[in-house]
Amino acid sequence: MTKQRVPRMVDFTSLSPKNLARLYIALLIGVPFCVVFLWSVWDFWVRPMFVPWREIEEKADDLIEQYGDDADYHAMMEQRRAAHRCETYEEGLWRRIRRAIRARN
Repeated sequence: MTKQRVPRMVDFTSLSPKNLARLYIALLIGVPFCVVFLWSVWDFWVRPMFVPWREIEEKADDLIEQYGDDADYHAMMEQRRAAHRCETYEEGLWRRIRRAIRARN
């Protein structure tokens, strides 16, 4: 019977100073990018999903009542304004409102 190999954890103490410096630089560069990416996903996709669908439907009804066939255009303009102001949460809300308007047409 053969002996099974147990995976070993990485031993950072055995790294050379040059490779350890490279690891630190990679972490210093990579971690902030990951944090920004995850925050963007949270603010644009996940957080707007916590707004009840009823409120989205009410806002879509108001826009359709006010603008008729141009409701999707006005919702798109609001979404773009939010994007230009870098308000990703608002942009995500308007994306959901536009989806509700398009579902009705």
